[in-house]
Amino acid sequence: MRRLGVLAVLIAAGVAATPAASPATTNSIDRVVIRAPAPASFPPGVTLALASPTWFVSGPRGPDAGRWLGPRYDSITVPGLSGSSVIDWSIAFDTRSASPEAAALGAPNLGFSEDQRGHIAVPHLVGRAQVGTFPGFYVLRVATNTPENARAEAALAFSLGQGVHVVARFMLLQPPSDDFRVFGGILPTAWNRGQAFIALAGVRVEGSFPPALVSIRAERGTRVVRGSVIDAFRHRVVGARIAFERRSGSSWRRIRSARTDLNGRFAVQASAAGRYRVTATVGATSRASKSVVVR
Repeated sequence: MRRLGVLAVLIAAGVAATPAASPATTNSIDRVVIRAPAPASFPPGVTLALASPTWFVSGPRGPDAGRWLGPRYDSITVPGLSGSSVIDWSIAFDTRSASPEAAALGAPNLGFSEDQRGHIAVPHLVGRAQVGTFPGFYVLRVATNTPENARAEAALAFSLGQGVHVVARFMLLQPPSDDFRVFGGILPTAWNRGQAFIALAGVRVEGSFPPALVSIRAERGTRVVRGSVIDAFRHRVVGARIAFERRSGSSWRRIRSARTDLNGRFAVQASAAGRYRVTATVGATSRASKSVVVR
């Protein structure tokens, strides 16, 4: 997958050329619980976070859609005519598209001309730690060659497995044309296009997914058992509950508990020789490791 590089942002105007994996400084963050129709299911603590561009703040919103309110714009042809910049965002869960590219390209519906498309990496965070990225696809459409030539619409999509694509859509309809100026001098065609890219770059997933693989090894010369936990996306699982278990007859007996660190790793001390394993748990999902012998 071709991954877009670092976003070059014009500091004064907030205008960008291409989206990147990290958002610019933001004023507001709106969160949407990640959910999808059965049989797909996701942990209740996993959310999609949308970071607004600089100069925008959260306005009215519902469970899966909202509005960011931005700076004033003024007419250069009609004295006294002005308005406020607006970004309308919405989240959908697509279970029909075959790929993130298909989901992103199918999301815009305003009939604007395509300006740009490409791959983008969506960060996956647990707390402040970035544990991985989701490969995604974006498209930007703009209303060129129309009287309202500054209007833009953008969409981003990425897969969460189980046949579910998350689709984030952004509409930038105000200011409508270059008959206005933002902050007294910024062309709306550049402003809306730039804010669309920054909005795309501000999408991220927050929270741990269930463990899919638990590795374990006994450290030679000691009774320390180490290992790591990753999810189905091969992202490290931070803060998973670890049950350190010793074989007792035909069953396993819990010896002590721990949690994975910021690298998804754990280390526990066995007090006696024996056969051990660990079971990692996130929410209602648990995954056991293979067993190792401690001497």
